[in-house]
Amino acid sequence: MKTDGMDRVIAAADELFRARGFSAVHMDDIAREAGMSKKTLYLHVRSKEELLQVLSERMHGEFERHKQEVLHCRKLSLEERLRLHTEFCRAKLNRLHPAFFLEVKRHAPRVYARMMELRNEGVTRMISALLAQGQREGVVRKDLSMRLAIESFRTLVLNVLQPEVLAAMDLTPAQASREIMELFFSGILIRERKSRK
Repeated sequence: MKTDGMDRVIAAADELFRARGFSAVHMDDIAREAGMSKKTLYLHVRSKEELLQVLSERMHGEFERHKQEVLHCRKLSLEERLRLHTEFCRAKLNRLHPAFFLEVKRHAPRVYARMMELRNEGVTRMISALLAQGQREGVVRKDLSMRLAIESFRTLVLNVLQPEVLAAMDLTPAQASREIMELFFSGILIRERKSRK
């Protein structure tokens, strides 16, 4: 069955890309991991880049589904919802080989550009929805310029979560994501717990 074969191919590529990175994996490796010949593999997919594109779209779909679940979980506070989604994203990103995004950017630039486009869309929708919910729930300031807040967050994420920037700061995507969330939502100033006399 073609779907079953394609599912095996995708699972094999996912496992190998996560463990070894993008450039160290060859189509022979994927065929072997999927338990099929290379000829059969090419009946399902034309290239590593195509597989990467499929995996990227699937991961984006997982992020979107989780985001929707989190946004509709009203029994949690806004901060708890944000933390829950951030932890989900961090767990997914932590499973990737450290050089994964840098390799993809170098060896599959079109796929990388699409991955960044999906990330941009997802980040913008998530922060827009969370801030709007926060305002409705009274936990985000009403005088906040939503457009400025959304653009500030989006710019921060898109500029910091670049392979070269992460490498220079010696941070994983998951670590940087956590720091960005903390910085954006809690700020950089220490708030005094007791008023001065």
